[in-house]
Amino acid sequence: MAKVIFWNRRALNKFESILIYLEETFSEKTAENFARVVHQKLIILSKNPEMGRLSQKDLSVRYISISKYNLLYYRIRENKLVVLTFFDTRQAPGKRPY
Repeated sequence: MAKVIFWNRRALNKFESILIYLEETFSEKTAENFARVVHQKLIILSKNPEMGRLSQKDLSVRYISISKYNLLYYRIRENKLVVLTFFDTRQAPGKRPY
């Protein structure tokens, strides 16, 4: 049974800021493609929530690669998959939130 996807406020804010950055720096099409990839990966995750790698800082958190420069962090709660945040991999690894 697929998990229901929930977004926390931090994840929504990060997602929106990534879309704005991509649209302003590259194009609207690039931002749309990123949003489509996130949507597709979340559909896959909802059916296979344990496919993500375990976070080293918090073993209740998992992450997957969305693109070359973005990771998506999430937590599995009963019948829910909670999107926690996005992380830009060009930052120092020590800045990872989880």
